[in-house]
Amino acid sequence: MALESESWLRTIFRFLAFARYQASPPTLADNDVGEVQCDSRGALHVRVVAEGPETGATRSKWSDALRYEARRVVTTFPAKLHMLLGFNAGAATRFVLVFDTFVEPVADTIPKFAFPVESGQPFSLTLPRGREFGLGIFVAASTSGDKYTPDAGAQFHFVAEYT
Repeated sequence: MALESESWLRTIFRFLAFARYQASPPTLADNDVGEVQCDSRGALHVRVVAEGPETGATRSKWSDALRYEARRVVTTFPAKLHMLLGFNAGAATRFVLVFDTFVEPVADTIPKFAFPVESGQPFSLTLPRGREFGLGIFVAASTSGDKYTPDAGAQFHFVAEYT
């Protein structure tokens, strides 16, 4: 019985962890379940799309760092922030500050909002209706939460979804 259970689990995890390459992706009908697909090099490509023009939704854009950083310009134009997530790889608890600007603010600038992230911990902030930013979106790690105190040595991975 234990072997059957282990075999079943192994099969499920293999299915969830692997993508199939097909030169011609399958055509699916409404309510069909499709497999995860990859390209000929094994890279998985994901496209996030809106639900349709009748909803008034627009396509999401993503700002994603490929390395750890202390600050990030998410966008240089007016936008609505929907999600901010990431990871604090640094050795100390730091604050993530979010600003309505497209350039790095000067020290002591008050953020639009802030929250603490402990060392070695992920963070996830979801704004279901989004939050408007009139100039742009800038995120940064800070040693204080009430005003911007730059920490050039901070090691954060920032990922933001905006429209």
